[in-house]
Amino acid sequence: ARFDALTARAQIGGWHGSMDDVVLHMERAYALAIDADRKDLQTTAAQVLAQTHIVRLELDEAERLLMRALELAGESGSIRARAGATLSYGWFLVVKGELDAAETVFEEVRQAAAELGVEPLVATALSRLGDLAWRRSDYKRAEKLYREALRITLARGDRGVLPDLQASLAETLAALGKIDEAELLALEVKESVRLDDPHLGVTVSATYAVVRAAQGRDDEAEELYRSALEQTRKSGFAILELEVLERFVAFYRDRGRDDEAVVYETRLADLVPSASARIERIA
Repeated sequence: ARFDALTARAQIGGWHGSMDDVVLHMERAYALAIDADRKDLQTTAAQVLAQTHIVRLELDEAERLLMRALELAGESGSIRARAGATLSYGWFLVVKGELDAAETVFEEVRQAAAELGVEPLVATALSRLGDLAWRRSDYKRAEKLYREALRITLARGDRGVLPDLQASLAETLAALGKIDEAELLALEVKESVRLDDPHLGVTVSATYAVVRAAQGRDDEAEELYRSALEQTRKSGFAILELEVLERFVAFYRDRGRDDEAVVYETRLADLVPSASARIERIA
């Protein structure tokens, strides 16, 4: 019960954008799990702590914790613990730009979760595979994967992850020229935002930027990208800054505005050395 309470408090801290709170509560939860000799719970705590480092783009520390989480998951025998740790490791690989390896990881989770009938894990894996398809500009595949993940999520009534899925699908539909549906989804995301949620605030601005760009409303799109970047800097979530910068650079490159793109590419390279290769895939 104490572990669950600490996990809940960490989750609330994450919603409010306080990674320090997440770390504080999950370190305590990890200590409790060690005292109880619960390797499944140790896995959960270790992977959440790893995620806080991914969010900050502290990738060496994230990798260390993820390796420990995967080791603990294997020792625990818990399928759910291993799936959770594996999904986190896949996210880590995406951030590093190792997309083929990430795809193998996500597909492994999807197949295992489907065989066991664990729908939340299936939906998450489908969403992650959709992200990879989007990065590779395979927008039709991305649409299919996102729609299936969204169908499962809606059927389960899992409102917590819905806005991110809707935003991802909206950006994909915009890329496919399905502008009306993309704008409707973006509006749904906007209406779900809480004032104390820095992540979704950035997501709304970035998603609308993609939609406006697809409509040819470049001035509005550019302003929205700048707004999203400003929000990421206030939040302190380096991962959000990375994701917005990738889209903003691609926006400039697509329009032949290379001089402006270079300014933001420099910042990208500061955040993650592999960023330039990722931009080539997105653009």
